Amino acid sequence: MAVINRVTLEIAISETSTADAGLPSLPHLFKLQGFDLPDFKVYGSNEQNLVHSGTLNLAGAPQSLDLNGGINSRLTGAAQTWATVKGIAVANLSSDEAVIIGGGADAVIAVQAAVGPGGVYLYVDPIDGTTVTPTSADTLQFDPGASTLDVAYIIWGTS
Repeated sequence: MAVINRVTLEIAISETSTADAGLPSLPHLFKLQGFDLPDFKVYGSNEQNLVHSGTLNLAGAPQSLDLNGGINSRLTGAAQTWATVKGIAVANLSSDEAVIIGGGADAVIAVQAAVGPGGVYLYVDPIDGTTVTPTSADTLQFDPGASTLDVAYIIWGTS
């Protein structure tokens, strides 16, 4: 018997400059073939209102995203100050090198996870999230070791 799995991970989040004001929006899309995440929607006090996505070229040294005002909205350019992280997805775009996600100084995700070549790191906590604490737990680190590689990421949460 043959078993064929075709699974897709797609996270699509639209960022608007003002809630329900009909102003311009910026879609953030993170899509990979080979993985499936159930759809979830969170409203009310658990509603997520921040998202950031992009790619990083890691050249033999760790890079960190500062979630306490150190990254800017791609839509408005305003600094983003995070209260909680509800989800993180990271794709290692390398075909032959691993990357370590988490850890480092002032880590919001203290536990490190090794993501092998072509691998994906996924963290989802849509209700409570992980608290971002300024100056002590507010960075997300990407460490390629001595390698040079690219990662794609999307982070969502609350301000």
